[in-house]
Amino acid sequence: MAHTRGSLYKRCGCRDPLSTKRLGTGCPHLAEPEHGTWSFACTVRSPFTGTRRVRRGGYVAYGAAKRARNRLLAQNPDERVGQLWTVEQWLRYWLLLSATRVRPSTLRNYQAHVESYLIPACEQLANDPAHSVRAALNETPAPPSIETAT
Repeated sequence: MAHTRGSLYKRCGCRDPLSTKRLGTGCPHLAEPEHGTWSFACTVRSPFTGTRRVRRGGYVAYGAAKRARNRLLAQNPDERVGQLWTVEQWLRYWLLLSATRVRPSTLRNYQAHVESYLIPACEQLANDPAHSVRAALNETPAPPSIETAT
């Protein structure tokens, strides 16, 4: 499986006082040991999504970022999928697998619930990381109940 070793870099959240744009890797204070965090970027192959650029950051030391990158690259593609996919990608893949395993009416219900409730709840969490999973699910309208004929 071909992949590149990628790159390791240090960046911070400092902003240019005039333009208010982030300085990123151009900050003059990055040479200071306690300033900024280390990140890595590399290209990996996934069995379902093809080649993908992966970026991870927030490491306090160069060695920690390098070890994390090397661990990711050392995994086989099947193991790597769990770390690269979003919940939305997993749900859509599960729907594809379910298409041949359940009745059409069941699949339609699964699709409706995934599209109407689960994915919007995940998007809400992604947009507001401080928001808890429980709060997001409590704020999501409940699916309509299925009443049985009597």
